[in-house]
Amino acid sequence: MESDLKIIPKISDPWLTPIMHRGLRLNALTTHYADLWASVALPGLPQDHWASQSEILVNAAAAWENQNEDPTPKTYPYEAPWPALTPTTWTWHSPLRSDYARRQALLEIDVLVALALGLTLDELQTIYRVQFPVMRQYEIADEYDAHGRLIPSPHRKTAGGTEVRNARKTWDGETPLTVSWQIDDGLQTITKTFYPPFSRVDRESDYDYAYHVLKQKYGVKETPQPSP
Repeated sequence: MESDLKIIPKISDPWLTPIMHRGLRLNALTTHYADLWASVALPGLPQDHWASQSEILVNAAAAWENQNEDPTPKTYPYEAPWPALTPTTWTWHSPLRSDYARRQALLEIDVLVALALGLTLDELQTIYRVQFPVMRQYEIADEYDAHGRLIPSPHRKTAGGTEVRNARKTWDGETPLTVSWQIDDGLQTITKTFYPPFSRVDRESDYDYAYHVLKQKYGVKETPQPSP
């Protein structure tokens, strides 16, 4: 076991801190994590930012700023932007709740780990293409609404996918799309509203942008060259 642990790469700062920030926001979802948040969140948390130019993230931050007070839990915007976070106090909006923001955090963790291990952008993208073909197939067809919610689609075989597809046949493409579907063998009905415009994603392109932004900010680990 000890010999196995020795071959596991160790990630340290400057890459570890932003990885911790994103990991904490992905996992501290309920009040049960309030003490963990207060003990783990670092002072630099509000100074972090997304390595993305996505209008979904930009608009969510703008919507937060336009609020007279914090939005009601479970209403848009679902998470606070980085500058609005308080390292010592957990709120319902401290973790990442929208599908798009959670995807972005996971994507940036991939990039930060790649930088910490000395991988090139091409190597990171190759790993994605070769090792995760099913995930790549899903993401090619994924769509997100303006509030960052993943739209149910038959290609993932998710509940609501068929109903959304049928509703879009007569949808005008401009007004919010409200769709209902049943779960638990018809015992419950789910109703959700999706707000246009709907956007597709490109993980390899997003890797490209995030890699260059985060490399400029944190650098890339220099891999030792083999002796001649």
